[in-house]
Amino acid sequence: MNRPDGTSPDARTEPGDSSLAATTGPDGVSSLAAMAGPGGASSGAVHGRDDASRAGSGRWRWAGYGAGGALVVVGLAGLAADAHHTDPLGWALWFGGLVAAHDGVLAPLVAAVAVLTGAVREPYRFWVRAALAVAGVLGLLALPMVLGIGRRADNPSLLPLDYGRNLLLVLAVVAVAAAAAMAAAWLRARRTGRARLSRRRRTH
Repeated sequence: MNRPDGTSPDARTEPGDSSLAATTGPDGVSSLAAMAGPGGASSGAVHGRDDASRAGSGRWRWAGYGAGGALVVVGLAGLAADAHHTDPLGWALWFGGLVAAHDGVLAPLVAAVAVLTGAVREPYRFWVRAALAVAGVLGLLALPMVLGIGRRADNPSLLPLDYGRNLLLVLAVVAVAAAAAMAAAWLRARRTGRARLSRRRRTH
């Protein structure tokens, strides 16, 4: 039935909401966004800014690629020009070994860690994975020194330190930092939970 003013309950709108009337098309989908005027056009402006931002980041990325490629070319040219000092073959073996260690050892370990730590809930999972990734990279980099590769008895200045002990100390620092970050996350979650419980009690 109609109200005293002659309008049906479904047709009546509040003052200032005239744009809401008759905004539903035959398909039942509201066309309010199309009738919003300047506000409706804001989404187009946002998309335009996003496109411009992506284009800008793409230009910077390609600039970085170009600068990096130029540095690689300069390095290789110097390596070849001073071959009697730089030992290109030894450098190539070292670089190839590094690539093989990354693709054959580090990358599979990172994938395995991601799978094994999947049961750890956030935000702790992030810190566990970060600590293990950092530890893996440090261990991989320090392994030749820990094994004493390159050490010579007639030159004690080559690899003179206890690299195994130092690696353990650095890994301990990484573990302590990760534990501290997880403890801080736990405390924040606990304070947030208490605040929510207190608000619920006040509302009831």
